[in-house]
Amino acid sequence: MIDTLVSVLQPGEAVMASLMARIADLGLIKDPHIAKVVVDREGWALYFSRQPIPTAATDFFFQHIGIYGFQREFLLKFSRLEPARLEKFEKLEQLRALENGYRIKMIEIPQPTLSVDTPQDIIKVERFLRREAIK
Repeated sequence: MIDTLVSVLQPGEAVMASLMARIADLGLIKDPHIAKVVVDREGWALYFSRQPIPTAATDFFFQHIGIYGFQREFLLKFSRLEPARLEKFEKLEQLRALENGYRIKMIEIPQPTLSVDTPQDIIKVERFLRREAIK
């Protein structure tokens, strides 16, 4: 996944890139601990939210996987940008880039990754690690 992320940055088309996974379980769309992203037809991020987006999804939504790739020059610039209004509301730092007029190229991966966003997630990761240790 990291190699794919880096490859998108190589040609210089994107200053920032990230990952997303298609989620068919619409019961998860309301979970505020899952960041969602909507993209245009070419895979550029339109918006990120902790709320259900797209609102009336009946087939799937994209979960944002919080790993980023940056062009070096943009990372230096991004780190100096003030937190933006939407970023503060949603508590999603990538909105700082969008709100300042920068584009984020999103790459779809085949399945979501394990993440630790809540204390309950730690239990899931520990179970996963135990299963892997047994193999």
